[in-house]
Amino acid sequence: MGGMNLNHYEFHSAWSIDAVPGELFDALNDVMRYPLWWPEIKEVVDLGGEGHLIVARSLLPYNLRFESRPGVVDREAGILETIMTGDLEGYSRWKLSPEGIGTRVVFEERVDANKKLLRRLALVGRPLFIANHSLMMHRARRGMTVYMAGWSAARGGDR
Repeated sequence: MGGMNLNHYEFHSAWSIDAVPGELFDALNDVMRYPLWWPEIKEVVDLGGEGHLIVARSLLPYNLRFESRPGVVDREAGILETIMTGDLEGYSRWKLSPEGIGTRVVFEERVDANKKLLRRLALVGRPLFIANHSLMMHRARRGMTVYMAGWSAARGGDR
């Protein structure tokens, strides 16, 4: 594959979250609850057998629909991978490592945009799609921070 593929995207975000890696891993592994903390994840449908249909929408006036299935799921190593097919094809990976009393979170995503609209608009749409993604990650971080604070408080009683 020579040249630049305008429909291929690679994203990388790194955050510090005030939560224990194991608890954060459990929260991230609970895909059905993503809409509770990630505003752009509009709907998650359980397809059975560990598969989910995810509908995401941010600033841009369209939904992205894709199926997700677990790839590497390793709580000890703090690696949680999702294989995606549909409007987005590829994978995303959360990597969690202890950092002080919290967790260093690295999110990586490598996807090809399959949605016809995205492909048609690749040249003009690419900067928008990238801006859209960074807003989505900013909101994910904010939502996760609040969600994990509640998660810790809720679980404090049953330890």
